[in-house]
Amino acid sequence: MLYSPYNNSIMDSDRRKFMRFSVSLPAEVVSQDQDNTIGLIKDFSRFGMRMACDSLKSDFSGSLALKIKNPLVNEYIDARAEIIWKNELKGKCELGLRLVDISPEVKTEILDHAFGLWKEAVPKTAHN
Repeated sequence: MLYSPYNNSIMDSDRRKFMRFSVSLPAEVVSQDQDNTIGLIKDFSRFGMRMACDSLKSDFSGSLALKIKNPLVNEYIDARAEIIWKNELKGKCELGLRLVDISPEVKTEILDHAFGLWKEAVPKTAHN
């Protein structure tokens, strides 16, 4: 919990409703007029993700068309996400994205994969 000096109250340090799982999934931001921007999804949740990439080649705002590598099969799936936040520094970019359109089956596969990675990384006593 964090203390807020603005209203003398305690506030949660994380506003997310769902846990984000660390992953490393190749992805691309699809562009109609330029080459796609290659990136890496760093974490994934039921409704969002964080993606790192080189600086976006176009001035994207609003929603993005994405191709995300399904970790269980060697293929990319189409998805759509809304940009919630964007940080750019020295030619690199990090995006906070809210999932707008993705196959429910693929989302479940990604979450199952991410949960498995999390479960392996957490000491056994923490999840027994």
